[in-house]
Amino acid sequence: IENPEEIFEINYSEEKDNFIEIDKSWDGLKFLFSKLKTRDKNELSKLISNEQEILLDVSDMYDLNFLTQEQVRKITTELNSVTESEIKEVFDFKAMNEMDIYGNPFDENYISYFVEYFQKVKSFYQIATNKKKAVITFIS
Repeated sequence: IENPEEIFEINYSEEKDNFIEIDKSWDGLKFLFSKLKTRDKNELSKLISNEQEILLDVSDMYDLNFLTQEQVRKITTELNSVTESEIKEVFDFKAMNEMDIYGNPFDENYISYFVEYFQKVKSFYQIATNKKKAVITFIS
């Protein structure tokens, strides 16, 4: 946060669990999390983007945010309470297309894509929690 330019000095190839690439699933996951019942939807949506911005003037990157170690732990707790079945239940490709969710158009076959990335995100956050790490998120 104090030296944001150091984000470009991180060697992502050194540690497999040091980063996650979620392709174009970010907006769809945010949509799916918003549809889950009895969950802290606000907490889950923070894993994609939040208002804790890292100020860095880079034209090809936007929405650069961070989550504290405690926030990562809370999100992991929420993620661990969500099942694959619940993600499948709230998947609505027609609504996602109507809302112009990034990566569209979708059809019924995209559920496996979102479940795959949901599992990857869940695993990543569990590792970050176990290692007591903060998380930086960005969309480029």
